[in-house]
Amino acid sequence: MRILSSFLGLRANAKHVRSFFKYGNMKKLMNFMLAYFEFRRHRVSLHSVPFILNIEPVNICNLRCPLCPTGAGERGRPLDKMSLAEFKELIDMLGDYLYEVNLYDFGEPLLNEDIALMVEYAKKKNIFTCIGTNATLLDDRISEAVVRSGLDHLSVSIDGLSRETYARYRVGGDFEEVINNLKRVVDWKNRLKSPFPFIEWQFLVFKHNLHEVGRVKEFARNLGADGVYIRSARSSADISDRDGKSEYILDRGERIRKAYPEEEIGGGRPCDFLYFTLTVNPGGSVSPCCLSYKKEYDFDNIFQGKITLWDIWNNHQFRAARKIFRERRKSSEYDLICNSCRVVNDFIGSYGA
Repeated sequence: MRILSSFLGLRANAKHVRSFFKYGNMKKLMNFMLAYFEFRRHRVSLHSVPFILNIEPVNICNLRCPLCPTGAGERGRPLDKMSLAEFKELIDMLGDYLYEVNLYDFGEPLLNEDIALMVEYAKKKNIFTCIGTNATLLDDRISEAVVRSGLDHLSVSIDGLSRETYARYRVGGDFEEVINNLKRVVDWKNRLKSPFPFIEWQFLVFKHNLHEVGRVKEFARNLGADGVYIRSARSSADISDRDGKSEYILDRGERIRKAYPEEEIGGGRPCDFLYFTLTVNPGGSVSPCCLSYKKEYDFDNIFQGKITLWDIWNNHQFRAARKIFRERRKSSEYDLICNSCRVVNDFIGSYGA
């Protein structure tokens, strides 16, 4: 794991390790190495293709989480679902190079009735699959389908160890319900004698639940979760921390000292999304990363016209965004969301610009 972490320059958890070693082959490895070389060299036009695919199966959610643009009602694009046919088209286009397909972003993926079929199709192409869910919809039928689909990784977001702390952020959710749903998935794994999906309890740390951090791992594992991912909460790339939302987020000092956050992205490194990951929304619009939710900042649409992956991956917007890191200054060519991103600010600042 340390070797992989050092090589990638990323947080290498069980998810990354399994996808890299279990689903790799020579073709994927050669593309991966080229992508990493181009990333390190701050290349603008790439010969490698993305090896991670982020898919938004549906940009609708049943909760109203205040820091999420979907939950806050800040619609960045029309409400939509990705069809199974569109998903298959993406997998057929990129599948030979993909290590991972992540089926979630700002919506609740289990609201897409084809989610299990999407997982099954990706698995046939030898690709690691991951779903991130708020766990409110994991009834008996969906839990069984998720386990039977062959899903590799299930990230369950539960940000509290009591009804009070959970409901403070997961507005509209019920703590007892999601706990029972987690137990249900564990039960289906046991019934089907399946080691997968690897169930990861994700705990976002806020000011109101900071006191619970030390008990999360034991609490989650007693319920059958395979792992725990604790990270400090932050808002998306283009949603402001306004109108009382700052009451949720820890200041930087608290995150570092108390919240056991993931390794912070930034700190003088280029944005790896621009080199490793393609993010596609329902309808085919392509975002620069999974933190951008507004249609006005999309880089293109992969389903419109006779456009190819190469046309998008090296289009004007992607090249302009990568050029930020080569030239160490914000783009003056396009109004990119990247210009206001903290990764860009950290990178430029680290060079004294």
